[in-house]
Amino acid sequence: MKPKTKTLLFILLSFFLGVAGGYLAFDAGVFRSGRGSRSSPQEFRREFHHKLSLDSLQVSEVDSLLDAYWGRMSVHRDEMMRHRDTLRAELRRRLSPEQQTTYDEMNRQMDARYERGRRDSLR
Repeated sequence: MKPKTKTLLFILLSFFLGVAGGYLAFDAGVFRSGRGSRSSPQEFRREFHHKLSLDSLQVSEVDSLLDAYWGRMSVHRDEMMRHRDTLRAELRRRLSPEQQTTYDEMNRQMDARYERGRRDSLR
């Protein structure tokens, strides 16, 4: 075998092993802390207060700012959901009836994952 071919095969093998190892590590939860990478707002506050050793006035001010931030983010999330629904309807109109059935199931699965993630983050 020529040296160029050996080098190319080595690079391809390394790439695929890296992808497989990364997938397995991610699937096993190596890159997650605790039950997932998202923490609930309550957990975030507790960690923030604790790590920074906030006094009672700072806790009150920080909590007020966080409440306002999360309230604004909720508005954006609702807007994003409306855009997502519009996009889904536009895509669906371009599919055959058989494809629509599959597409609807794909959306149900994505929605279920999204809701599980939201519920987990509120714990």
